[in-house]
Amino acid sequence: STVCYLDAKDKIYFAGRRRAKLTDRFIYLNLNQDYKGLESGIREVDLLHGMCTLFPVSVFRTAGWFDEHVFPHLFADDDLVLRAKGQGYRLLVDLDAVVFNDHTRKGLNPYDRRLGVTEVIELVTSRKSVFQISTRTRFLWRHRRSVITFIITWVADYSRLSGIILLRWILSPGMYSKVEKQYLKIRSA
Repeated sequence: STVCYLDAKDKIYFAGRRRAKLTDRFIYLNLNQDYKGLESGIREVDLLHGMCTLFPVSVFRTAGWFDEHVFPHLFADDDLVLRAKGQGYRLLVDLDAVVFNDHTRKGLNPYDRRLGVTEVIELVTSRKSVFQISTRTRFLWRHRRSVITFIITWVADYSRLSGIILLRWILSPGMYSKVEKQYLKIRSA
């Protein structure tokens, strides 16, 4: 399904992800755009997440189960979806079916606010964090297209994360918002 924010029901959080052409990064489609501007129907994508995803039983028979040993908290859903895609399953998002997500309960997120030093350490070490170095590295390695794309993606991900954290520490919140808006405008052009 399409996912919108619980506290901003007209803003899209998830409408599928596409794999970048030059890296192994998956880009969220329509992130933070207005839902009313989204087309309708079914969209085929490169990656889903586990939130509000329906899996036919045959997926588990052919692609296997969630790999909770390698991905004990995060990435197990992405991993299963990519293995299913590798087995020939199509990944589809119903753009007309909408659920709401309380993103404030997702844990530490450097995109939402300034983090303290202890929180930054937790961000890269906690298994509940999408930025945890060891789990994210295992995921990127398992689903790499090449060693080069793995290296580019890993370096780009952690450089971007470091840049966001440093900018939030250096810039005032108002100035950071202006820089972020400029970046999003350039990225969407």
